[in-house]
Amino acid sequence: MLKEIKIKDKKTLLVSVLMIIFIIFLTFWRVKTGESSLSSSEFSVPEERDEPLPTSIEDFISDEEIDEIAKEVGLSLPEKEKDIEYKRKEIAGKIRFDYPSSWEVSKEAESEEKVEQLFFAFSTKNIFPGAFTVIKVNAKDIEEFSDIIKEGLEKEGQLLDFELTKESKEEYFLKTVSQHKGVESASQGKIYFLENNFYMASVNYFKNDMSIHPDIIDYIVSSIQIIN
Repeated sequence: MLKEIKIKDKKTLLVSVLMIIFIIFLTFWRVKTGESSLSSSEFSVPEERDEPLPTSIEDFISDEEIDEIAKEVGLSLPEKEKDIEYKRKEIAGKIRFDYPSSWEVSKEAESEEKVEQLFFAFSTKNIFPGAFTVIKVNAKDIEEFSDIIKEGLEKEGQLLDFELTKESKEEYFLKTVSQHKGVESASQGKIYFLENNFYMASVNYFKNDMSIHPDIIDYIVSSIQIIN
């Protein structure tokens, strides 16, 4: 029975099923178009054709058909940006952003010395959920801010990458990658220096997990802006 099968990697299983379908289709396509024709007495080279050979699964199977196959075998696919509805939120009259309306907003705020959590939302649909956070950091300059963020990340695990770039006079962009117990997590976000404090809004997710579609990450990050 299908329900009794223990699937360790659902995505790998679905990709395998689709690749088998693709190989079968490719073989049929080649035979149909005469790309390989072998008689008992001779081998003939096919004439060139204008009709292109498919190069990927998407060339002959639609997103809807992929979703249907996944549903039949009991798999859940990552959400796509086009399937998501968003809510707009403003924090402290300073930062505005959009986040998926299906994400749950935490009512508990966690704060440490020099760091105050202003907003926290997270996905509950997948085993490895993503999250969106807004924090306020009491730091005199960007160097002190960086030290505080690095120290916080290193408390949780090994910091693998910390890439901070200045986009404008008031805006910075930060990408981080860290590792905890063999699992890599990443974040992307914007930082603003407003009224002697730093405000950072960022999306946090597991680096090797596709539960959050890249388009969703890009959409959320691009929606972050200061309120003039």
